Amino acid sequence: MALPVLAQILGLLGDAITFMGAILLALGEAGEEARAREIEGAATTYKAFPELKKLVIEIEGVIINNEEDVEFAVAHRFSRRARTGAWIVAGGFVFLFISRILEIIH
Repeated sequence: MALPVLAQILGLLGDAITFMGAILLALGEAGEEARAREIEGAATTYKAFPELKKLVIEIEGVIINNEEDVEFAVAHRFSRRARTGAWIVAGGFVFLFISRILEIIH
């Protein structure tokens, strides 16, 4: 495959991946209200049922011992989406850099 064609393909792939990562990051930011509601609901449930404190509850690898742990567990889950979006954006930029280098070489 000729270098100019490969550079164009990698450039388009980089654009598409970067766009998908940006969408994922934007959705994560837009989900802040949902995150706040989920934290409030989970903390209210935890407070309303004192017997839950006797149980070992684990959410996404976080053990819940008090109301603050509930908030941390929900925030941890939502931050995973942001990390995934950041890695996707970084991957898209790698493809864009490679395509630009191939254009310069040719």
